[in-house]
Amino acid sequence: STMDVNVPFPFVVQGRTLPAGKYRVTDDAGRIELRGKKGTHAELYLLTIPASGRDPAGDKPALTFVRDGNEYRLSQVWESRNYGRDVLGR
Repeated sequence: STMDVNVPFPFVVQGRTLPAGKYRVTDDAGRIELRGKKGTHAELYLLTIPASGRDPAGDKPALTFVRDGNEYRLSQVWESRNYGRDVLGR
């Protein structure tokens, strides 16, 4: 599945800082690709494992972040209420 998201702040994922902007997130059986859109130059494949719990946004696809001092780290990718992935190497 694919979702388009707008992240309003810079964030860190797997040791790399990405700028605020629009991203396309594609999940192919747990292999997640994060690709920048409209001037946001980034392309990453995320190492993930199945997440426990429920999507904090309800039934809407969502990214979740953990604040670490002045940084935000991508922590989870949720496609639906019951299907999410924990990002490794935050």
